[in-house]
Amino acid sequence: MELLLEIIGELFIELVFEGAIEASLNPETPKALKILLIGMIILFFSAVIAVIFYTGTLIIRKYMIAGIIIMGIGILLLVSGIRKFRKTYLNKGI
Repeated sequence: MELLLEIIGELFIELVFEGAIEASLNPETPKALKILLIGMIILFFSAVIAVIFYTGTLIIRKYMIAGIIIMGIGILLLVSGIRKFRKTYLNKGI
């Protein structure tokens, strides 16, 4: 039962965010809706990266190397996310 719930949740989140990304890139979408969708996408991915950093700070107290690795992964995700955002949205002028 848990696996089914996990699959349904993952499918729902994937559909919502794929739809939001596609709608925000569509030139026919109103600008206010684009800004709202982009804000939702940024908020979600920022929360995921923040949780990774928080996990890294919790782990670093007991396992120094593992905490540094997790925080390094968080930094890589942050840098790649910023680059992807700039490439996708800022170069096109929303």
